[in-house]
Amino acid sequence: MPDSVPLNVKWGKESFKVDFVVDSGVKGLKNELEEQTGVPADRMKLMAKSKGAFVLCDGRECVFERLV
Repeated sequence: MPDSVPLNVKWGKESFKVDFVVDSGVKGLKNELEEQTGVPADRMKLMAKSKGAFVLCDGRECVFERLV
């Protein structure tokens, strides 16, 4: 598995390019997005729109899976 995965993140009408570092987990991704958007990480809900990967969040724990 690669060390990072490039992601295109959409928030409202804005788009961000983020390199998701797999070792930092979804918590690290949320912290990166918090820096870019100002939205607190604990208030985020992540949804994926991709044929190659998905993120599942239940409010307490998130899991990133890559489908290849």
